[in-house]
This record gives sequence, C-alpha cells and structure tokens, in this order.
Amino acid sequence: MGIDDRDDKTARFCLVTATLTIEEYCKRKFLRKQYFETIPIINDYFVLPLREYPVREILLVCNENFGMKNEGIIEPEFYRPMIGNGYNEEIILELLLSPSLKPYQLKAIKVNYIAGYVVNPHP
Repeated sequence: MGIDDRDDKTARFCLVTATLTIEEYCKRKFLRKQYFETIPIINDYFVLPLREYPVREILLVCNENFGMKNEGIIEPEFYRPMIGNGYNEEIILELLLSPSLKPYQLKAIKVNYIAGYVVNPHP
C-alpha cells in the first residue's frame, strides 16, 4: 500500500494487524530478512535513510568507494543507528555517520541489516 507507519501509530497498528491476518490465512509466518543496500552520499550528508522497514539490527557497514584506496569496513564507533519509538519497541530508521569520516570523501556506504516485523502471538 505504500503506507509509512513510522510516525502514525494507527497506521502501524493496521499494518501489524493485516500482517497477522495474512499470516494466519496463509498458515505461514513472514520472516525477517537480511538486506544489502548501497546508499550514495550526497553533499556530505551523513544521515542516511534505510530503505526497508522496520530495521531490527545493523550487521555491517562498509565504505564503498569503488576501488579507491580507503575502501573497507567502517567500525561501529564511526556510525550510530537513529532510533524511533514504535509500540513498545525501538526501531532503527536511519544511519548517522560520524563527522570524523568527512576527510575520506566517501561516495557510498554499503549496509547489511535485518528488517521485518516481529510476530508476537500474544499482543
């Protein structure tokens, strides 16, 4: 449907309810999936939105400068997940990179993360 339920609790409730109804009808559970996403960095803007939602865990962040010398893994102390508050849970919405990475002139970041709803049989 293209509804973004990050700020609307009613929309989130409707989407979670619809998810549970579909899973019950199909007799299958939706699984959380692992995603790989390459995010371009434009104009030194170091707050990077993640495409899939809801993000549960960030597994790996890499600098992807397409063969340049400073390509590689970015250690967790150089990024921080931006967290929003859902129904009794913390959900990652964006990735905030440290300003100390600016001298490296990053072109893109590759992020490996897990996203999807956690199904709770007893709400």
